[in-house]
Amino acid sequence: MNINKIGNLIARQRIAKKMTQDQLAKKLGILRTTVSKWERGINTPDISLLQPLCQELDLTFTELINGEKNISNKDNTITAIDAINFYNKKTKNKYLIVSINIIFLLFCFFLSLIIINNYNKFTMYEIHTTKNDFTINGYLLESINKKGIFIQNIIYNNELVGTDQEIITDSVTITLESNNNIIYQFKKISNDRPERLYNLLYNTSIYIDSDKVKKIDLNNLYLKIEFEDNQKTQNNTIDLSINN
Repeated sequence: MNINKIGNLIARQRIAKKMTQDQLAKKLGILRTTVSKWERGINTPDISLLQPLCQELDLTFTELINGEKNISNKDNTITAIDAINFYNKKTKNKYLIVSINIIFLLFCFFLSLIIINNYNKFTMYEIHTTKNDFTINGYLLESINKKGIFIQNIIYNNELVGTDQEIITDSVTITLESNNNIIYQFKKISNDRPERLYNLLYNTSIYIDSDKVKKIDLNNLYLKIEFEDNQKTQNNTIDLSINN
């Protein structure tokens, strides 16, 4: 079967019948673009439309499937069995394409579910240190698209805490650094008068959303605490390495 010959025959017979593509389409209950595709050899008529199409164009089934007018059954080069086989193959191909599309859509659906599930899934790491008379407790929250650091407690637990020799200061500056880059900096000031360092740090919490930071390296994360003691004699800087 030559679909170009079939298309040319449909076009010639339609014109001979003085019908437009739109008029033929309406008689068959289909779209005009469908008739256009037949005549351009892009597609062939559906097997259910062969009989009504032959009636509208005054063609025999043999003439239509051969793409030639005035062909007798004796001159038939394509048998009815050939035509049936052709349409069976066409239908099988159509079902195969539909099946492939369904499988592809299902694959995309389940892949989307996996991505969405992992996108919202957080992994939590504990952050802690007990270096240099300070105890730090916190967490690193990590998902597929972001990280967040939450430090919930900074405790000064030097042996002088609670004694007359405990450090008293007006303010304390807390800086979080990663790979020598400042991620977060906060200065806490006493309200009316100098306070004990323990009290000034107590209940200090920090939350850093990594949207503001391109990369946070947990293995190179430091908390720097700076303050002046009550004698104003020195500036104390304590680097605290934080490990998961």
